[in-house]
Amino acid sequence: MLWKVHIFFCYRVIVGAPEAQSELNTGIVRGGSVYKCITTSDNGCDEIIFNDERSERDKKPIDDKDFQWFGATVSSAGPDLPIVACAPRYVWFTKSREERRDPVGTCYITKNNFRDSSEYSPCRTCK
Repeated sequence: MLWKVHIFFCYRVIVGAPEAQSELNTGIVRGGSVYKCITTSDNGCDEIIFNDERSERDKKPIDDKDFQWFGATVSSAGPDLPIVACAPRYVWFTKSREERRDPVGTCYITKNNFRDSSEYSPCRTCK
């Protein structure tokens, strides 16, 4: 008996699109996005969810993600390992929107095959 075994390798590419209008973050104007693409498929790419909402304090916005260039920097540790994606133009409101706007930038780290993410923003002042 002759057995044929076909092994297909799946290559994934992570792509940052810093000026994209996210399909998932519709309340954010051209904030950018990061996509995972399978190179052996013609199905295109899927957007990765890192953080899909604005931050609020006492029902007031405390950041500005419009035009933040999310995906301007993207780095991967390897297959199925954490991915870091950054938004260098992210703005944090220190006290209130009128008082102080700090352009601190922010990064998100995703792991567990894109299921869990956490924010890393070392230049942000205290809340």
